[in-house]
Amino acid sequence: MAVRHSAREEMTGGRPFVAADVLGLFAAQALLATCTAALALVLPVSTAALAITGVVAAAAVVAALAGKQRKAHR
Repeated sequence: MAVRHSAREEMTGGRPFVAADVLGLFAAQALLATCTAALALVLPVSTAALAITGVVAAAAVVAALAGKQRKAHR
């Protein structure tokens, strides 16, 4: 009985972290939208959106390569 209670507490204890992750993702999306809007003040909107997309894609590639390199060393 105590094990079941402990397991239930562990399962529900992660919910705030999930909520924080989702809210963090929303914040990142809002930041990217803000960056796009700011860049659109000096560039056409489509060019600004494409530039921000390129920066995010480049960051994703760098993160993927870093993860691949780290996994290869293990």
